[in-house]
Amino acid sequence: MITALSLFSGVGGLDLAASALGIRVQLATDVDVEALQVLWRGLGTTTLAGDIGDLLTDGALAERWCEKDNPTLIFGGPPCTPFSHAGFWIDEKRNGKDPASALLGRFSQAVELFRPQAFLLENVPGLAFKTHRVTLDSFRTRMRQAGYTLTEQVLSAAAFSVPQRRRRLFVVGIMNGVAARLSEWPSFPTRSAGDALNGMTSSPAEPDEAIRGEYSDLLNRVPPGGNYLHFTERYGCDPPVFKNRGRYWSFLLKIDPALPAPTVPAQRVTYNGPFHWESRHLRVREIARLQGFPDGYPMAATRSVARRHLGNAVPPALGMAVLWRLLASLDLSDAVKPPVALEEWTDSSSSYASALRALGARAGLLSDVIG
Repeated sequence: MITALSLFSGVGGLDLAASALGIRVQLATDVDVEALQVLWRGLGTTTLAGDIGDLLTDGALAERWCEKDNPTLIFGGPPCTPFSHAGFWIDEKRNGKDPASALLGRFSQAVELFRPQAFLLENVPGLAFKTHRVTLDSFRTRMRQAGYTLTEQVLSAAAFSVPQRRRRLFVVGIMNGVAARLSEWPSFPTRSAGDALNGMTSSPAEPDEAIRGEYSDLLNRVPPGGNYLHFTERYGCDPPVFKNRGRYWSFLLKIDPALPAPTVPAQRVTYNGPFHWESRHLRVREIARLQGFPDGYPMAATRSVARRHLGNAVPPALGMAVLWRLLASLDLSDAVKPPVALEEWTDSSSSYASALRALGARAGLLSDVIG
């Protein structure tokens, strides 16, 4: 049996991916109790809530790992806020001194403690920026000293039939000198945001989805796929409302239904998108679909919390792809032919709704409640 310890689990994007591939996630941890409750309701995974530093220091994590053998895998995505573009104007972030960046060291500590055959670390591409080089280099050095050969790759979820252009950095470490192949992938069909949100009759209007205020009328005039640049001199607006490069790219950004959506963030900002092409905020279940979570996957009761949980999650299909290559590197999966769960997901002959149902079935989804 292939077993896994899940760290910084959130609502379980990677856990869902692992379960769909037949990996037994024996324990999932996070400081967010509500996120772990969602994960437990969805997959029935045993969870352990608490600060990862405390869980490692007081021995609770080792004690709750009740298996005779160490996990085959450790995977997780430490909070990406310290390394993301969001809030990059804050000095401690721009200078690479956000205290939350220490969580990368906690991940290292867990790997050193359990000595899995392999690990998978997920984060935003900003972790590899010059600003954070010291943090990432420290992690690399520590893992190499622990005996792991590292492979890194930035991947877009859209390349794996996820209807969202979410880019993420993956660092894979494998014991005994084996390097994972993360750069050669089969060609999978692209799914559009329109495909993903088609027929969402189960997603009722939300009371806070309307855009109000001074720029609401401008959003109505932005074409699908456009943003605030529609009202600049560069795009022929006379007189211009905004200067070119005068706002963040996401300002008044609207999804084009014919293309994968831009990255959906964890926090809603009044005039920062991406917005639905109907000129409104995305609904929670729409965000879930753009991330690739099955319709029956449970959510937090509070919409703002559910949005945060989803925006922080790894798209399960992207996780499946990387975990497949990791397992293949351990001779636990075919190195050329994708596993059945990934083939079902990327089957161009099936609808997106069918792909979601197949993923939920493969993962053993417990909930069939939509809403």
